[in-house]
Amino acid sequence: MKTKHINRLLAVMAGALSLQTVVLWPLNVVGQGAQMSFNNRIPGVVVAPVYGWEPSNPGDCKTGNPPAGYPAGTQSYGGNLLPGNGYTAELWIGPAGSPEETLTALAPQTTFRTGSDNEGYVVPVTITLPPFATPGTPVLLQMRVWDNMGGTASTWAQAQSNPSVPRGSSLAWSVTAPSGTPPPATSPMAGLRSFNLCLPPQPPTIVTQPVSQVVSPGAPVSFSVVATGDETLHYQWKFKGTPIQDATGTAYSIAHAGPEHVGTYIVSVTNDVESKDSQPASLSLLGLHVCAVITLDGPVGTEYRIEYSPEMAEPPVWSSLETVTLAATPFHYIDWGSPGAARRYYRIVQLLP
Repeated sequence: MKTKHINRLLAVMAGALSLQTVVLWPLNVVGQGAQMSFNNRIPGVVVAPVYGWEPSNPGDCKTGNPPAGYPAGTQSYGGNLLPGNGYTAELWIGPAGSPEETLTALAPQTTFRTGSDNEGYVVPVTITLPPFATPGTPVLLQMRVWDNMGGTASTWAQAQSNPSVPRGSSLAWSVTAPSGTPPPATSPMAGLRSFNLCLPPQPPTIVTQPVSQVVSPGAPVSFSVVATGDETLHYQWKFKGTPIQDATGTAYSIAHAGPEHVGTYIVSVTNDVESKDSQPASLSLLGLHVCAVITLDGPVGTEYRIEYSPEMAEPPVWSSLETVTLAATPFHYIDWGSPGAARRYYRIVQLLP
């Protein structure tokens, strides 16, 4: 199974006065470590609103600052700021040069703001950094964000384990806390780089299954399917388990249904993640049969036995079909078994009281 990610749903874009430094001011308490403000909306320092997908092209997950951003960028967004309800933001850290998978989460987590004035920004929190983040020492930072799915995905690990959770992380950036200057106790985060929240490719989901059909011989028939899923969906119709040549669309049609088409059809829907088979749909033909009809004309209430013979041998061998009593005259008797016989000859025997 492929594990590539696709850009979808959210774009987080950020800018700052500098992409080289985040000011990490140490506290005056020895051994406690530095502190910083985890805040993506500090006018003049870092402004990183969260945008929804571009309406003109939902697959285009843009990053970068818009002209009104700080600093001003070149990206323009036709969509609105994305309400951040239900999204968790977390800052991760490690020594400079660390692989991203070795970074550790800093507490506490925070969430995106919601509301018309503040949507798209995290709720600011103050984070205490580990002891290795001392003045003059480079560290690696990364921001990770995910949909907490109503609290069922409370950690990054849980978000990663669920392919349906939108999640993403910024580019990791190296920063150094300056030394030699008396600092304030807490300083803002700056230098956050652009990133996307991505929803891993979803397997196909068959929304509308093909439907079994019964048609007259020679009539047209069409099976169809509706499916959703990420990446390009590919379709392959199968008849009795065997792929049908050139039947690779959302529908499969037969111009003139005949006995050779009677059976079960399925369609396999495939993308880069998985292949899903539809429920089977059957094709049946209406039975058009010519039956023998025997007409009896006699007095109402008269009882007759209807007999048949497959051959006019000498002497013929007669078998009883049914005994009937005329409720009306003429009386029509249909021999429903006649279509399955090569030929039948009939005689009517009146039964005397």
